[in-house]
Amino acid sequence: MNKLIYYCLFFLMSYFSSAQSFAAESLSEAEVIQRVLQQNLDVRSQYYDPEIAKTGEKLARSAFDTQVQGQAYYQLDQKDVQIDVFGTDNRTILYEGQAAKKFPYGVEAGVGLSNIRTSTNSPFITGDQAPFSGNPRVFETQLSFEARMNLLRNRFGKSDRAALSLAKKQTEIVQSSTYYSVESKVYEALVVYWRWVVAKRNLYLTRQFLIRANEFLSLTQENQRIGLTEDPDILAAKALVAERKVSVLRAENFLKDEEKRLRYFLNLPDSVSLQPPSTLNIRVSRLKREEMISSALQNRQDFLALNQQAEAKDIQIATAKDQKWPSLDLFSSLRLNSVDPNYGTALGETFSGQHPNWLIGAQFGLSLENRRAKSELEKKQLEKAQLLLQLKNAENAIVLEVDEVLRELKLQDEEVQKYHQIVALQKNKLNIEDKNYRLGRSSSDMIVRFQEDYLAAEQRRLEAKLRLKLAEVDLRRVISNLIPPKVEASSYETR
Repeated sequence: MNKLIYYCLFFLMSYFSSAQSFAAESLSEAEVIQRVLQQNLDVRSQYYDPEIAKTGEKLARSAFDTQVQGQAYYQLDQKDVQIDVFGTDNRTILYEGQAAKKFPYGVEAGVGLSNIRTSTNSPFITGDQAPFSGNPRVFETQLSFEARMNLLRNRFGKSDRAALSLAKKQTEIVQSSTYYSVESKVYEALVVYWRWVVAKRNLYLTRQFLIRANEFLSLTQENQRIGLTEDPDILAAKALVAERKVSVLRAENFLKDEEKRLRYFLNLPDSVSLQPPSTLNIRVSRLKREEMISSALQNRQDFLALNQQAEAKDIQIATAKDQKWPSLDLFSSLRLNSVDPNYGTALGETFSGQHPNWLIGAQFGLSLENRRAKSELEKKQLEKAQLLLQLKNAENAIVLEVDEVLRELKLQDEEVQKYHQIVALQKNKLNIEDKNYRLGRSSSDMIVRFQEDYLAAEQRRLEAKLRLKLAEVDLRRVISNLIPPKVEASSYETR
């Protein structure tokens, strides 16, 4: 099933459940994706693009619409004339209708029926003159059939059907482009989401170190009372508390910024509570490079859109080639009519075919230079060559993106592991120095510096986790595996 259809069905099925609150529940990545698809205004506006494109298909099909037209009128001519040979009371009643239709196989056909009733007081149509026999009125009916076929430029409707195929291909291109735009918007939302999650953890971290700084200040003040510390130690501890308060303020402000951005992407009001997940799960793909490249080339909608554009150019080239032919149309018409004072007799003779008027012929046209058709064909061929180069360039770019993301994943995975070790070492170093300080064998300067080292290590580890998570999200974007998931959970390893 086309991905866009999945989006539309997903949106329709879940739209009425979109008002549920996140309060008392953690906001998962899957829920973020769902909310973006349901509520992001930019995404919802893009859902109209394929529907708008489908109107192009209807427009192309309109070439085969049945056209029906007709007219009816009554004319009374009693104008004064110098000579009354042609009558001074002439009356005409006419009603006629025609239907025309173009068929997908290159035939244009039409059928029509007309009826005319005329009456006059002309002296030439009164008396015993045949065929009127004293009746000053007469009926004329006519039944007509027409057909036309283009034998060269539109062989059996080839160009007409190509126009419809081209409209369908344009719809597919718009669908692919829409999916790619939606997926890009989901990617942007996930980046903001994970930055928000990490900002929340960073705020928790800075608050913990503020608590630790206050504990250090209390301990320093206690040691001063027993003579183990001096005034500079108190000042250093107070400065550390003030520094930690500034860090908390900055962390709170950064968290608010990220939360505002996240609410924008999810189109959520401030009244809805947002709670990040309790754990930061990072999935490292275990797929092979070749599998990732293959998945990207099969599923990347921007790449598929280029392929579809190349297919559309093939249709246009085939149509342009046909326009180089001379125009040769076969046409035929059959008209049946009858004139009689009795309407039933006139109508019966018309449908019996007693008075046929049949025409068959051919119409030929040739442009000796035919520069317009040649230039149009050359243009489409050059555009196709350009698209093929763009396709190859897009393929190379996808391979480059996969390689870059894989290297980034490997690097960030190693960094996270190293920072685990660094944090453990800095924590142990600070714990040992804390014990020494309680025993009076260390200085406040050492404690402050070691706390700074420990906090910096924790923050760098958090930043490394964020980079690793964003690299994982970027990989899923590159191989078009953000929504819906195409890679089974078994192919991922949770760290």
